[in-house]
Amino acid sequence: MTSSSDDQMLEGPVVRFAGVVAVEGMPGAGKTTAMTVLADRGHTVLGEYTDDHARSLTLAAHPHHDDEHPHLANWLRKDSQARRLARASCVVMDRNWLTALGWAASVGGLPDRAGWAYSQLIAGRLILPERWIILDCTVETSLTRRREHLDLTHPWARTEPLDRLRAFYSDPAAAVRPALHALADALATVPVMRIDAEADRDTVGRAICEATP
Repeated sequence: MTSSSDDQMLEGPVVRFAGVVAVEGMPGAGKTTAMTVLADRGHTVLGEYTDDHARSLTLAAHPHHDDEHPHLANWLRKDSQARRLARASCVVMDRNWLTALGWAASVGGLPDRAGWAYSQLIAGRLILPERWIILDCTVETSLTRRREHLDLTHPWARTEPLDRLRAFYSDPAAAVRPALHALADALATVPVMRIDAEADRDTVGRAICEATP
Protein backbone atom coordinates (compact mmCIF):
# COMPACT_ATOMS: atom_id res chain seq x y z
CA MET A 1 0.00 0.00 0.00
CA THR A 2 1.33 3.43 -0.92
CA SER A 3 1.46 5.76 2.06
CA SER A 4 1.84 9.48 2.56
CA SER A 5 2.50 11.93 5.36
CA ASP A 6 1.64 15.49 6.27
CA ASP A 7 5.01 16.72 5.00
CA GLN A 8 3.87 15.83 1.47
CA MET A 9 1.68 18.71 0.37
CA LEU A 10 -0.40 19.37 -2.69
CA GLU A 11 1.36 21.84 -4.93
CA GLY A 12 -0.47 25.14 -5.14
CA PRO A 13 -4.06 25.74 -4.01
CA VAL A 14 -6.47 22.84 -3.87
CA VAL A 15 -8.74 23.14 -6.88
CA ARG A 16 -11.96 21.22 -7.38
CA PHE A 17 -12.56 19.81 -10.85
CA ALA A 18 -15.44 21.77 -12.36
CA GLY A 19 -18.21 19.73 -13.90
CA VAL A 20 -17.65 16.56 -11.88
CA VAL A 21 -20.16 15.56 -9.19
CA ALA A 22 -19.86 12.36 -7.18
CA VAL A 23 -22.83 10.68 -5.51
CA GLU A 24 -21.87 8.78 -2.38
CA GLY A 25 -23.52 7.33 0.68
CA MET A 26 -24.88 4.27 2.36
CA PRO A 27 -25.38 1.05 0.36
CA GLY A 28 -29.06 0.70 -0.46
CA ALA A 29 -29.62 4.45 -0.33
CA GLY A 30 -30.70 4.60 -3.97
CA LYS A 31 -27.59 5.71 -5.86
CA THR A 32 -27.99 3.26 -8.74
CA THR A 33 -31.65 4.17 -9.22
CA ALA A 34 -30.74 7.84 -9.17
CA MET A 35 -28.06 7.28 -11.82
CA THR A 36 -30.69 5.74 -14.08
CA VAL A 37 -32.93 8.79 -13.61
CA LEU A 38 -30.03 11.13 -14.37
CA ALA A 39 -29.01 9.20 -17.46
CA ASP A 40 -32.62 9.24 -18.70
CA ARG A 41 -32.58 13.03 -18.32
CA GLY A 42 -29.51 13.34 -20.50
CA HIS A 43 -26.75 13.58 -17.89
CA THR A 44 -23.40 11.94 -18.50
CA VAL A 45 -23.15 9.22 -15.86
CA LEU A 46 -20.23 7.04 -14.81
CA GLY A 47 -21.35 3.82 -13.15
CA GLU A 48 -19.93 2.48 -9.92
CA TYR A 49 -17.43 0.24 -11.73
CA THR A 50 -16.38 0.88 -15.32
CA ASP A 51 -14.29 -0.75 -18.01
CA ASP A 52 -11.57 1.01 -19.99
CA HIS A 53 -14.22 2.51 -22.26
CA ALA A 54 -16.23 4.09 -19.39
CA ARG A 55 -18.97 1.49 -19.73
CA SER A 56 -20.64 0.32 -16.53
CA LEU A 57 -19.83 -3.17 -15.34
CA THR A 58 -22.61 -5.48 -14.27
CA LEU A 59 -22.87 -6.35 -10.59
CA ALA A 60 -21.55 -9.83 -11.34
CA ALA A 61 -18.40 -8.26 -12.83
CA HIS A 62 -17.59 -6.16 -9.76
CA PRO A 63 -14.38 -7.23 -7.99
CA HIS A 64 -14.61 -9.24 -4.79
CA HIS A 65 -14.67 -7.04 -1.71
CA ASP A 66 -11.42 -8.54 -0.39
CA ASP A 67 -9.51 -7.98 -3.65
CA GLU A 68 -8.08 -4.53 -3.00
CA HIS A 69 -6.15 -3.73 -6.17
CA PRO A 70 -9.05 -3.73 -8.71
CA HIS A 71 -11.09 -1.48 -6.42
CA LEU A 72 -8.32 1.10 -6.17
CA ALA A 73 -7.63 0.79 -9.90
CA ASN A 74 -11.32 1.47 -10.55
CA TRP A 75 -11.28 4.78 -8.67
CA LEU A 76 -8.18 5.88 -10.58
CA ARG A 77 -9.70 4.84 -13.91
CA LYS A 78 -12.98 6.60 -13.20
CA ASP A 79 -11.33 9.88 -12.25
CA SER A 80 -9.38 9.81 -15.49
CA GLN A 81 -12.59 9.14 -17.40
CA ALA A 82 -14.47 11.89 -15.53
CA ARG A 83 -11.71 14.38 -16.28
CA ARG A 84 -12.01 13.59 -20.01
CA LEU A 85 -15.81 13.51 -20.18
CA ALA A 86 -16.20 16.76 -18.22
CA ARG A 87 -14.68 18.66 -21.13
CA ALA A 88 -18.01 18.24 -22.92
CA SER A 89 -20.62 18.18 -20.13
CA CYS A 90 -21.17 17.72 -16.42
CA VAL A 91 -20.32 14.21 -15.26
CA VAL A 92 -22.12 12.47 -12.41
CA MET A 93 -20.23 9.59 -10.80
CA ASP A 94 -21.87 6.71 -8.97
CA ARG A 95 -19.26 6.73 -6.19
CA ASN A 96 -15.67 7.84 -6.47
CA TRP A 97 -12.57 7.35 -4.33
CA LEU A 98 -14.36 8.66 -1.23
CA THR A 99 -15.81 5.15 -1.11
CA ALA A 100 -12.28 3.79 -0.63
CA LEU A 101 -11.92 5.94 2.48
CA GLY A 102 -15.38 4.96 3.72
CA TRP A 103 -14.53 1.29 3.27
CA ALA A 104 -11.37 1.65 5.32
CA ALA A 105 -13.19 3.65 7.98
CA SER A 106 -15.74 0.85 8.28
CA VAL A 107 -13.44 -2.19 8.27
CA GLY A 108 -10.02 -0.82 9.31
CA GLY A 109 -6.88 0.52 7.69
CA LEU A 110 -7.90 4.16 7.26
CA PRO A 111 -4.39 5.64 7.74
CA ASP A 112 -2.97 3.56 4.89
CA ARG A 113 -5.94 4.22 2.64
CA ALA A 114 -5.77 7.95 3.39
CA GLY A 115 -2.09 7.87 2.49
CA TRP A 116 -2.89 6.20 -0.82
CA ALA A 117 -5.58 8.77 -1.67
CA TYR A 118 -3.41 11.73 -0.78
CA SER A 119 -0.42 10.45 -2.74
CA GLN A 120 -2.67 10.01 -5.78
CA LEU A 121 -4.00 13.55 -5.38
CA ILE A 122 -0.45 14.85 -5.21
CA ALA A 123 0.39 12.94 -8.38
CA GLY A 124 -2.73 14.26 -10.15
CA ARG A 125 -4.20 10.81 -10.68
CA LEU A 126 -7.19 11.49 -8.43
CA ILE A 127 -9.28 14.65 -8.55
CA LEU A 128 -11.46 16.52 -6.11
CA PRO A 129 -15.00 16.76 -7.49
CA GLU A 130 -16.89 20.00 -7.70
CA ARG A 131 -19.37 18.58 -5.19
CA TRP A 132 -20.18 15.46 -3.24
CA ILE A 133 -23.83 14.46 -2.88
CA ILE A 134 -24.14 12.07 0.05
CA LEU A 135 -27.24 9.94 0.46
CA ASP A 136 -28.02 9.06 4.04
CA CYS A 137 -30.23 6.30 5.37
CA THR A 138 -30.28 4.30 8.56
CA VAL A 139 -28.39 1.05 8.89
CA GLU A 140 -31.70 -0.76 9.22
CA THR A 141 -32.93 0.71 5.93
CA SER A 142 -29.66 -0.19 4.21
CA LEU A 143 -29.94 -3.80 5.28
CA THR A 144 -33.67 -4.07 4.57
CA ARG A 145 -33.44 -2.72 1.04
CA ARG A 146 -30.62 -5.11 0.19
CA ARG A 147 -31.90 -8.20 2.01
CA GLU A 148 -32.57 -10.20 -1.16
CA HIS A 149 -29.07 -9.60 -2.52
CA LEU A 150 -26.89 -9.51 0.58
CA ASP A 151 -23.62 -11.38 0.52
CA LEU A 152 -23.35 -12.42 4.15
CA THR A 153 -19.56 -12.55 3.87
CA HIS A 154 -19.45 -8.85 2.98
CA PRO A 155 -18.71 -6.49 5.91
CA TRP A 156 -21.51 -4.17 4.77
CA ALA A 157 -23.97 -6.97 5.49
CA ARG A 158 -23.32 -6.40 9.21
CA THR A 159 -24.52 -3.68 11.54
CA GLU A 160 -21.22 -2.63 13.13
CA PRO A 161 -19.30 -1.82 9.92
CA LEU A 162 -22.36 -0.01 8.57
CA ASP A 163 -22.55 2.07 11.75
CA ARG A 164 -18.93 3.09 11.20
CA LEU A 165 -19.60 3.80 7.52
CA ARG A 166 -22.54 6.04 8.35
CA ALA A 167 -20.45 7.90 10.91
CA PHE A 168 -17.77 8.43 8.24
CA TYR A 169 -20.27 9.86 5.77
CA SER A 170 -21.64 12.25 8.40
CA ASP A 171 -18.36 14.21 8.11
CA PRO A 172 -15.66 12.64 5.93
CA ALA A 173 -13.09 15.36 6.58
CA ALA A 174 -13.44 14.99 10.35
CA ALA A 175 -13.24 11.19 10.06
CA VAL A 176 -10.02 11.39 8.03
CA ARG A 177 -8.32 14.11 10.09
CA PRO A 178 -6.81 11.81 12.75
CA ALA A 179 -5.31 9.70 9.96
CA LEU A 180 -3.98 12.46 7.71
CA HIS A 181 -4.54 16.17 8.34
CA ALA A 182 -3.52 17.28 4.84
CA LEU A 183 -6.06 15.00 3.19
CA ALA A 184 -8.76 16.14 5.61
CA ASP A 185 -8.01 19.75 4.65
CA ALA A 186 -8.40 18.84 0.97
CA LEU A 187 -11.69 17.02 1.60
CA ALA A 188 -13.01 20.01 3.53
CA THR A 189 -12.76 22.22 0.44
CA VAL A 190 -15.42 20.20 -1.39
CA PRO A 191 -19.02 21.26 -0.74
CA VAL A 192 -21.20 18.41 0.48
CA MET A 193 -24.94 18.19 -0.07
CA ARG A 194 -26.72 15.59 2.04
CA ILE A 195 -29.98 14.03 0.96
CA ASP A 196 -32.27 12.03 3.23
CA ALA A 197 -32.57 8.72 1.40
CA GLU A 198 -35.29 7.35 3.66
CA ALA A 199 -37.79 8.65 1.12
CA ASP A 200 -38.89 6.56 -1.85
CA ARG A 201 -36.29 6.21 -4.58
CA ASP A 202 -38.14 8.39 -7.09
CA THR A 203 -38.10 11.23 -4.58
CA VAL A 204 -34.41 10.67 -3.92
CA GLY A 205 -33.72 10.59 -7.65
CA ARG A 206 -35.50 13.92 -8.14
CA ALA A 207 -33.54 15.47 -5.26
CA ILE A 208 -30.26 14.38 -6.85
CA CYS A 209 -31.35 15.78 -10.21
CA GLU A 210 -32.11 19.11 -8.56
CA ALA A 211 -28.69 19.10 -6.91
CA THR A 212 -26.85 18.31 -10.15
CA PRO A 213 -25.69 21.15 -12.42
